[in-house]
Amino acid sequence: MKRLVSISALLAASLAMAQSSVELTPQIGYNVAEKNLHLKNYKVYGGEIQYNGFDFALKPEFTYYYSLTDYEDNFENYVDNADTNVKRFALNGVYEWENVKNVTPLAKVGIGYETMDSAYGGNSAHSGFVDAGVGAKYPFNDFVALKLEAIYMLKHNDARYDNNLLLMLGLNFTIDGSTQKAAPAQPAKIVPPVVKPVKIDNDIDKDGVINKLDECPNTPLGLNVDAKGCTKIVNLHLNFKSDSTELADGIKNNTDEFVKFLKIEKEYKVQIIGHSDSSGNSKHNLELSKRRAEAIKKLLVADGIDAKRITTLGKGDTQPLVSNATKEGRAKNRRIEANLIK
Repeated sequence: MKRLVSISALLAASLAMAQSSVELTPQIGYNVAEKNLHLKNYKVYGGEIQYNGFDFALKPEFTYYYSLTDYEDNFENYVDNADTNVKRFALNGVYEWENVKNVTPLAKVGIGYETMDSAYGGNSAHSGFVDAGVGAKYPFNDFVALKLEAIYMLKHNDARYDNNLLLMLGLNFTIDGSTQKAAPAQPAKIVPPVVKPVKIDNDIDKDGVINKLDECPNTPLGLNVDAKGCTKIVNLHLNFKSDSTELADGIKNNTDEFVKFLKIEKEYKVQIIGHSDSSGNSKHNLELSKRRAEAIKKLLVADGIDAKRITTLGKGDTQPLVSNATKEGRAKNRRIEANLIK
């Protein structure tokens, strides 16, 4: 256990150098060794660091594993109760599939290096290996997940190749290296921020845009407008469950202020626009964004807004606000916007 804590501390110290989202996974597992290695099957301790800052399909991952094991009983030229430690370092590329029924399947491939302090029976004290593995992450929330992996290792021992199979279990922590995670923000109010009216005699609606340039001269006082004097698109700050049109828990009240505005300003119509991140294919994302926009329309109608005042539009993954390379970025891109129309 002391070794596992030391390994986790070493990996955590490396996070200070990261400038984007990283994943830290302390692990424990079991190694099944090929018979001609003459080693008993043994426990494995270690951890992984995965860097998510590149906008690339394969994410780099550094792995360290440590084990202490015995040679088989009655093994030729071996002293009774002799043991050896096994240390492994690996660099892998990890590919993840997202939004698969709230599970994140993954596959990995890479190269590594192994050392043994007591190498008998054709084992090398120093050897290189290639590895490949599959696994899955089962999230508890956006920052913590259970991670399961099966990893095959093929290493070169003197004049032969030998096999090991690792079965690993760990807790996966997502950490933002550029800014510390803050406590969840309170639901954002939907009414656009109030702007101080510019004192201009020929500004009939007091929105700061003079009449001759104002294409929407009757916008209500305090409504944020663009350079043409018309309302801007409003982000409703609504989040959905993964690959679903169901709102995340506690999110629905984000529409309350927007509904109040529509009930007061009855001359306004609204276009609900759905957006998605880049997970999945573009056709699926477009359909999902349309269905999410329709779901918000149903919410507004249920709250007393006339359905004839509401239209919907899906944009899929074509208009991201930020990069989709990180989990945080993808969450920002999965959004619902409202375009107020007069």
